[in-house]
Parts: sequence; structure tokens; C-alpha cells
Amino acid sequence: MVAAIHSAIGRLCEQYPGRLRALGVSVPGTVSRDLRLDATNVGWHDVDLTALWPPTADPKPVFVAGNDASLAAAAESARGAASGARVALHLLIAGGLGGAVVDQGRLLNGASGFSGEFGHMPFGDPAIPCPCGAHGCWGTAVDGTALARHLGHRPPRDPVTYARRIIASAVAASPAAVASGAPGDFPAAPIAADAPVFVTGPADVPTADARAGTPASVDAGSGAPVSGDARSGTPASVDVGAGARVVVGAAAELGAVRLVAAALGRGIAGLVNALDADLVTLGGVGADLLSAAEDEIQASYRAGLMAIRRGSPPPILPAALGADGPIAGAAEEAWSSLIPHLA
Repeated sequence: MVAAIHSAIGRLCEQYPGRLRALGVSVPGTVSRDLRLDATNVGWHDVDLTALWPPTADPKPVFVAGNDASLAAAAESARGAASGARVALHLLIAGGLGGAVVDQGRLLNGASGFSGEFGHMPFGDPAIPCPCGAHGCWGTAVDGTALARHLGHRPPRDPVTYARRIIASAVAASPAAVASGAPGDFPAAPIAADAPVFVTGPADVPTADARAGTPASVDAGSGAPVSGDARSGTPASVDVGAGARVVVGAAAELGAVRLVAAALGRGIAGLVNALDADLVTLGGVGADLLSAAEDEIQASYRAGLMAIRRGSPPPILPAALGADGPIAGAAEEAWSSLIPHLA
């Protein structure tokens, strides 16, 4: 990747000789004040970001680098959905969850530059390990790996693409159910032999090889009691007794999306209670979840808010800048850092 960046900058230096004055870099990890990167989700540790500027390129630029979620937060506050907010909370779900707080237009970076690692707050399942070394991180409950875990799939290599595929499938299967259905109610849908499965029912009821709310491996055509004819590919659920059932196919994906959306809403409530934000923006997969399962997000969000906030809860909005947020923030930071050198 360093070689590719060197090549790209080299071409720009040839196109604009002597005119490149600043470089802004957005990265998916923590960035120290001496521009060292640690990105646990991709296995990068103690990376010197200043090495991204080709050693032969001249003149040396003003160099800034930051976490992608933090830079996206700055951009949303400067020119996006959080423009004009007094205290804005931005959350970005990609290969994990990050975020930042912008107070009166000023990005809060923390003492070491590592603030905003909200995805590593212990809002998730304490039994689930996180690449950061901790257990129970919130990010593991709301990203693509969470959806895969609920559906009994292996951790995806590309959690963003995977999450968007699952969310799109759930919405396409039953958009009305996503918009207004009650948690736990799943529509009938065709199933395939390799369809994903999802267990719903009392938490203390063992179903097949899993407990309620966890992934299970259930063959709908193996002789288990079913509602309808499983072999015809028409039912959406398999009755496994004792008030529990296994939901399959697109209905299973819908159930997984709702669980993740609810986990996202609960965490947002905790942060709003703690930070007193007057606005929340969601980027990346967070915006997709808000579009697909807003009712689940809002229900768990409001349930987790202190009573004094429920009368007028801070709104949760999709990020206006979308995928361009992090790079727009990097450009803003580079320009702001360059201005003092132009006098």
C-alpha cells in the first residue's frame, strides 16, 4: 500500500511540480500525535504514517493524519448533517465501530489523540473477543462480524460488503416488516437448503445445537417438526418445541439485522447520557442500519435514555457526506494546517 501511495503522489508531483503543499491521510485505526498508526482490524501496528510521503518528492508537505471516524465527524460538523450542532456525536461502522465528539466545532482528540474509540466500550457480549485484546467490545455487536455470528457464518473477510449484502437482503425480503414489525415477528419467506438460520425463543430453551438468540445448524428437511412443508421450500420457520423456533432464509437475515440495530441503539443511548450530545450522526454501515431498521434503533435508544431526555431526545441522522466523510475531513484538516504557513 505504501508503494501504491508513493506512486500516486509521484504522479501528482509531476503534474503539479513544486505545488503540493499539504497531505491529509484518513486511516482505520488510532493515530498518535507522532503520527504512528495502530489498526488492529487489519493487523497494522506502529506504522509510521510519515513514510507515506515519497522520500524523493519535494518540497516536504504539511502532513496531517487521523482516524477515519474522527475525520468524518469533523467534516459532518463543518459541512454535513451536524452543521450547527453544539455537541455532535458521530459514529462510523466499517470494519468495527469508531466515532468522535465535536464540541462547538472543535474535534475532541483526547490527551494522546486516541479518543473516540467508542467501539471498544464494553457494551457487547463479554464472551466475544475483540481484535483489540479486550472482550465484550461494542463494535463486535454492531458490525458485519456480528451479523455473521448471528447467522452462523464465518467471520467475513470484508465485513462492510457482507453487512450491506445481509441488510439489503433483509430489506428486499420484507421492507414493511423492517419498517414497522415488532421484534421477534418474522414473515414467511422461501428457504433454500443452504439458507441462514436464526434461533428465536425463550433464552433457556436449547434448540438443536444452540440456545435461543444464537446461531444454529438446523436442516429444515431432516425430520424436525415444521410449520408447513420444509421440503417444498416454503416455510420461514421450524418449530423445535418449548416455545422456540428456528427461522431460516431471508427472515433469518431480518432477525439478525434487528438484533444488531437494537445493540446499536442501546449503545447510542449510553453515549448520549454520558456526553450530552444534541445530535447523533451515523456513517458507513450505521447509516444502512438506520435506513433498514430505524424502529429497532429508536426503540432501544429511547429505552436506554434517562427519563429527562426522552421528551426531546437528540435526533439520530444519517451522515450527509456518506463515504466521502473521512477523506473530506482529511482534506479539511490538511487545509487548516496549511493556512498558517501561507503568510
